[in-house]
Parts: sequence; C-alpha cells; structure tokens
Amino acid sequence: MLSTKNTTSKKLLIAESACDLFLETDINGTILFAEGDARLLNTVDVRMLVLSNLFQLINLPDLSKLQESFISLAPGQRASFDDMNFASDGRRITLQRSSTDITVYHLSFADLSQHTILENTQIDEHLVRAFRSSIASPELKVARQPIVCTQTGQIQHYEVLARFPFEGSPYPMIVAAEKRGIISELDCIMLDAVCQRLAESSATPLKLAVNISGQSIQRADIAAELIRIIRAYKFSRDQLILEITESSQMHDIETASNAVELLKKTGVKIVLDDFGAGAASFGYLRSLNVDGIKFDGCFLDGQRNNERNTALMRAISSMCHELGMSVVGERVENEDDQQTLLNAGVMLAQGYHFGKPQIDSSFFACRKTSRRVA
Repeated sequence: MLSTKNTTSKKLLIAESACDLFLETDINGTILFAEGDARLLNTVDVRMLVLSNLFQLINLPDLSKLQESFISLAPGQRASFDDMNFASDGRRITLQRSSTDITVYHLSFADLSQHTILENTQIDEHLVRAFRSSIASPELKVARQPIVCTQTGQIQHYEVLARFPFEGSPYPMIVAAEKRGIISELDCIMLDAVCQRLAESSATPLKLAVNISGQSIQRADIAAELIRIIRAYKFSRDQLILEITESSQMHDIETASNAVELLKKTGVKIVLDDFGAGAASFGYLRSLNVDGIKFDGCFLDGQRNNERNTALMRAISSMCHELGMSVVGERVENEDDQQTLLNAGVMLAQGYHFGKPQIDSSFFACRKTSRRVA
C-alpha cells in the first residue's frame, strides 16, 4: 500500500525536479516511503517500491559503496553516486542520513538527462558563495551539545556547533571554504560568540568547547586574531576549550605547533578533534602540545563489538591519561556505545544517547558585523 505521508520542504530540497524519485529507507534498505518516477529504480509503479528492499532492486556496478555509506554516514551527512550505466544519460543517487531520526535514510534518484552537471570548479564557487552568505546571515544559529562523564552521565561541558540557515549537512561548504582558505572567517565568528557568551555568564559559569580548523592554526595572522578575540573578553580561561578539527590536513606543523603554544598561554585548553579519522593523527599528537583528544566517531559508528577498536581506544586512552590529557568519545548513540567507552577507559562521552544539539538563542543576540580576516 502506498504511503500517504505528505511531501515536506526537506524532501523538495533533496529532490531536484518533478521527475525524480524520492525514497526513505531504514539501514537495511527496506523502503518505508516512495514518490516520484519509479523507472529510476527499474520499477513501473512507485507503489510497488514500498516495503521492497533497495539493495535487491538497485543495479549498481559497485553496490558495496552504497551499502557502506549507510553505515559510515553520520547524522545529517550526505553522499552522492553517479551511475552512468543507467539508461543513456545516467542517474545520480544522493543518500542522506536523517539528522533528526538517525534510523532513517533519505535517497533521491535524478535523471541526469534532465540536469546540468557543473564542473568541479563551478561547484566550489557556488559552495564558497553559499558559505559566505550563510555565515553573514542573521539566521546563523548556535547549538550546544553536552559532553558528559561516561560513568555517571553528569554534564562536564558543552560543545558549541554552528547551525547554518538551511536543512542538511554543511560539510560540502566547509570543505570548499577550507580549499579556498576562508574557513577562518567562521572560526573567528564562532570563537567571538563563545567568548562573549562566557563573559556574560559569570554568575552561572559555563564551560564551552568550540571548533577551530586545523587550517586556521597554520596561519600566524589567524592565530593572532584568535588570541586577540580571547583577550577581548573577561572570563575564566579554564571555561574555554578549543577543538582543533582534522577535516583539513595540516602541512605546516611547525607553525601549527607555535600557534598551539601561544593559544595555551592565554590559559585555554586545546583538544585534538577527529582523532583517528586521518592518517596523521599520531603525528599531530606528537607535535602539538594539546591537553586532550576526542576520538572520531568511526571508532563506534557501525563497529558494534569490535574488539580491535576497543583495544586501540584502551591503549591510546591509557597513554593520554599517563600524559595528563583528557579523552572524549563521540557519536555515542546507545548504551552499548557507552559501555564500549567504559571498557576502553574513556571517561568522557558525547552523542545522541546523552543529548542532541539544542539551539541556544542567547548566542548572536546582539551580533556584530562578521570579521573577514582571511
């Protein structure tokens, strides 16, 4: 029986035109909802798709890549696949894991004969414009997600996250901004907002963590601007944690190391985020005098009962504890994940199991003009 679920604006953002096909599935590929042109999935009637299995219906040269994406995508993240073997012009398959219900996946199928395919440079230009428009928008929001004690669930501090004025993952825009060398604009805006919030909350002390791109700390001028922002506000420096993200690889490790030392002299703590996601994590840990690490969610996501991952986290956690460093495990979605971190000696945790990011309207209440320091 065809689902009677109404089309939402979120679906219209994913689907490119009226002739596209939109699906919702679970992690096993069972189709929960379908609308559009069923021929894009080799089926005559869209009603026949509901309760069928996507992986059995779809004919892809490398189906395993799509199946792996179901496991590896974080909430809100998106992946696209071009199937040029389909019909004469091919089709584009876009998969996105829901950010509100992580058990649901959205898929759109687009007939490429109906679409203009942009060159990579054009796509990057579009994403850069969208990035700059988003960070200048009054609709840019801030969300807080708790980091808790793994044993007790007691909140230790919050991570502050940018929420862009649109639905879906901002990851492609972030990557484009890093390629263009302008990600520091967002770093400075977010750090300024966090410092202002900390200065205003002296009566009820907060402890906040904010992301700083690995690209930003490789530039002496950006590091100086980050320090200037911190010093412009009065708050207890132990309330602020800077999480250096590894989405952008650090090539000038000497400049980055100097920046870390200068930032630490202000009294703030510095954590290496996304640990284990890239090949250079151990090199960064050796070269950067950070105060802690945050294990990337890949150590838990889709890795139930993975003894190797648990053993790696246990060994690294033990080393960090010996060095007096904090350790956080992220993407904790259930009690099994929590227990895995406990077994590995990871004493801090973050994830939907303990709390989803919640918009904090007190940020940007009196927003100043965004800085452009890049």
